[in-house]
Amino acid sequence: MRRQAAAFPDRPQTAVSQFFRRRFGFTPTYQVTAPGALELLGNHTGDHQGLVLSVAVGVHFEVAASPRTDGRIELRTPDSPLGHQFWMSKLDPDPGAPWANPAKTLLRLLRGRGIIFGGFNAALLSPSLSGIDLSHATAALIGMALVIRQLYPYTLTDTGTGPPPKRDRLHRLTPMTMAEKMALSRLCRLTEGNQPRIPFPDPQAATILCGREFNAVQVDCLNGAVEHFSLVGNVGLVILPTGLPPEKGLGPRAALRTHCNQAARALGVKSLRNIDLELLKQHQHRLSEREYRCAYHITKENQRVVGAETLLQNSLLQEFGKLMDDSHNSSSYFYQNSCPELDLLVDLATRHSACLGAKLTGNGFGGATVNLVDFDRILHFQKVVARQYEFLTGRRITPLHCRVVNGAQ
Repeated sequence: MRRQAAAFPDRPQTAVSQFFRRRFGFTPTYQVTAPGALELLGNHTGDHQGLVLSVAVGVHFEVAASPRTDGRIELRTPDSPLGHQFWMSKLDPDPGAPWANPAKTLLRLLRGRGIIFGGFNAALLSPSLSGIDLSHATAALIGMALVIRQLYPYTLTDTGTGPPPKRDRLHRLTPMTMAEKMALSRLCRLTEGNQPRIPFPDPQAATILCGREFNAVQVDCLNGAVEHFSLVGNVGLVILPTGLPPEKGLGPRAALRTHCNQAARALGVKSLRNIDLELLKQHQHRLSEREYRCAYHITKENQRVVGAETLLQNSLLQEFGKLMDDSHNSSSYFYQNSCPELDLLVDLATRHSACLGAKLTGNGFGGATVNLVDFDRILHFQKVVARQYEFLTGRRITPLHCRVVNGAQ
């Protein structure tokens, strides 16, 4: 990742403060920014205690907040001019304000850990990205959790709380430890529901919390370990949207999880993280064809993430790009969470001489691809692929050149 100015500038740090002042009439006490997360390798492996390689990208979700003394919480967003107000003791979902329900779920989970907080006003500002999902729903949860930590300091553990963090002479809180970040990552996983009391870490949340500028983040969703690998080189990351909305909810994703979980049970293991290709092929007769294909994809994806370690440590970005190509082919043929538009974008991208690798990113079934591109030819790559895609599909798309940034702060 060449160390140059961002092609996509961050939202000004004053934007959420200005929005807060317009809505509440005074300056917020604290402000938090949380970057987006972009998966490079490990498609859907995070659902099965696997390995995921991703980056934090400079398209931020922002939260500004101030405490209040009447025991009420008020949330405001640009899309909801009247906001949503509720008592801090009434955190049940409200069908009249579905956009606020994830935040209320997080508040219930924090309270369940024994974290004590009072009322507050909060303004939430999300980047406007049509058809591109950079895990901003997760970034919103991280931003909310961190701004509450500023307002009502707490130390989060997997089962409860520890001594609250202290402030320095400049009123800054002690940064979260890695253990605290992983505990918060697990808490974000719990917001999905139907999870064990202490689930494995959410890789997107871990990336948002642990991101490092010019580095990829490898998250081990079995034991919560995080490693960083340099992405410095004459390359950049470009997102190409299909023009189709990203897959939302748990419908198709839940079906894929089911196939993988059934395969794990048939193989006698807790999750697909516990198998290798030799074991899978040896016991293929126990699985349906669909179960085998899904298990094969997850197993190979874990291997690809492991293989990426050596390549990135030695700055072999051309070879790393080939792993991205292999990952997409596996998603398309074995896991079957691609679609014609995603396959077309990958085909057009890989035909361009500036592209080192391309794959779908996120849940699939629409959304976008991530592309590793020669830095000096990014603009030409974006222009050519977007023009070709529009000619073949009639959909005009806006590519996004992403900057790899530090985690939430």
